[in-house]
Amino acid sequence: MGLSSRFGIAVHILCVLALRAEEWVASSFIAASIKTNPVVVRRILGSLKSAGLVRAEEGPAGGYRLARKAQAISLDRVYRAVEPEPLFAPHPHRPERRCPVGAGIEQALSVVYTRAGSGLAATLSKETVADVLSRALAAAG
Repeated sequence: MGLSSRFGIAVHILCVLALRAEEWVASSFIAASIKTNPVVVRRILGSLKSAGLVRAEEGPAGGYRLARKAQAISLDRVYRAVEPEPLFAPHPHRPERRCPVGAGIEQALSVVYTRAGSGLAATLSKETVADVLSRALAAAG
């Protein structure tokens, strides 16, 4: 099971768009900032657009922009837009029901998974794209 980088890339994209809020930004420009393929960026931009977080304009002078101000975009909204899978996946095989652990592990872990997901959502809801951009610019000097 691999870890997803979609959320981090999505926040990076939104920070670039926030920094250049008055212009349409090409996916190739964003991809150069992230050092990834523009196709990856366009795929994530599609999810962000579907979630109402960015707007797109076609044509040579087109590109992408934020659909709302950076301070109005919470990170939990970004996470939900690009991470369709649950935070934790169940084990792919049914546990042995005759084992005392196997009989109750799924129910026991569901409590942990629910709490972890709620904690993540609560933390991300307190942060915005503007917060991350501010820290990124401060760290860059």
